[in-house]
Amino acid sequence: MVFDLGPGPDKYGILLSFDLLRLQLEKSRIGFGFDGAGDEGPRYTYRRVVADIPLARIGFAYNDEGHREVLATECSRKSAYLRAGWADASLAAKTPWADVGVEASSSYSSSTSQFQKRAYVTGRYNFAHATISMKDYVAQLKPHPEFEKAVMDALATPDEEDRTKEIQNVLQWYGSMFIVSVEVGGMKHSTIERILDEKTTETSAKKEMSVELNKQLGSAEVEAKVGGGNENKQTLKQNNESDSLHFITVGGAIEASSFTKWKESLSSPRSWGVTRVREVRSVLSLFTKEVQTKIALAAFKTPLYQFKNLAGRHCMSTDPDPSKLSANYGERWTNHGSVGTVLTAPLDGAVPFYHVHDHIRHVFTNDRSESNDHTNSKGFQYNGVTCYVHSTQKPGTVRFNRTWWGAFFYDNAYSTAKEDVEAQTRAGYVVDDYFNCYIYPA
Repeated sequence: MVFDLGPGPDKYGILLSFDLLRLQLEKSRIGFGFDGAGDEGPRYTYRRVVADIPLARIGFAYNDEGHREVLATECSRKSAYLRAGWADASLAAKTPWADVGVEASSSYSSSTSQFQKRAYVTGRYNFAHATISMKDYVAQLKPHPEFEKAVMDALATPDEEDRTKEIQNVLQWYGSMFIVSVEVGGMKHSTIERILDEKTTETSAKKEMSVELNKQLGSAEVEAKVGGGNENKQTLKQNNESDSLHFITVGGAIEASSFTKWKESLSSPRSWGVTRVREVRSVLSLFTKEVQTKIALAAFKTPLYQFKNLAGRHCMSTDPDPSKLSANYGERWTNHGSVGTVLTAPLDGAVPFYHVHDHIRHVFTNDRSESNDHTNSKGFQYNGVTCYVHSTQKPGTVRFNRTWWGAFFYDNAYSTAKEDVEAQTRAGYVVDDYFNCYIYPA
């Protein structure tokens, strides 16, 4: 990234030389697009989303801290990497797609790991020599001209469906977030995976793996979180036959033959690398509130489909595949098409659209108290958030009607079309006036 360096660095008390300062800024990728973290660390787009930043606005804090972290975790390998080195980047992002994406990924990873009967232990030995940040200048940042043009051109697409595709392509190309703050220094990072067998308990496996992990990190003493407590100085032996070790070195002399020599090589700032992305921001924050809303509404819309089973009861999902309906209990469902368009993230004041069921009737509501009432006193089960909707009318939205039939049948049907509601009432359904919900047309 090109920085406006302004006056000489000495004026601001920066200890690094001019060349080293440039080198660290280039490594930090501050102001570049960022799109989450993969199995081996952050995924940068290497495309600028932020306009030139004055060097005087970049903060450097020297801390020279070294710390070891060993964590027994039950997530998948991908989530293990996130937690070991890059989770901060996703979790610190105050953006819907960061928050929702991480939550969904963790949930899926947890269920996958349990099914495969695998245990993971992750660890990091991190030497954070400095923190680089532009946090205090974030409010004054502007989008890079090329990025701004790409966004505005996409928003100018006349057709709504095509506009959504164009915006999604731009965010995929440039990144949905940008880096605000990083730590630089050196890091050793390890993840051990153990496929559990009938003879090995999860707790004992994690203890053994923690011992091995600390050896890899060069630590003399073991302290690992296992089963909710600390287990110190374990001497259990490790069976390596069923383990796979994934090792990452950031910064320092990677070819160094020993942990001590690698650590010594970090005395030179030229050997530093980015050890942790501390904070990221949504690229939407670079635009005005009006443009932010347009981008978000275009990028995070999806059809909401209604299904019917052989008994004539209704259910809904954002996935068009009937076989993927949650809580279907082996019933045969048919997709009856889209009832409208909803949001996949809580944007522009949108609220969660909850799904509860009692194995027969499926109820969807944007009222948390109604959802709680069904689960607490009516025997319903909570089935999560299907999507996000509006409780009051927003520009471009239409009323989403809910009808119900209680006597002997127990069902709810949903529609934005007046003729559908009329047909449902003729069939014996009653319009639910309590239900105040608005979505976008199909």
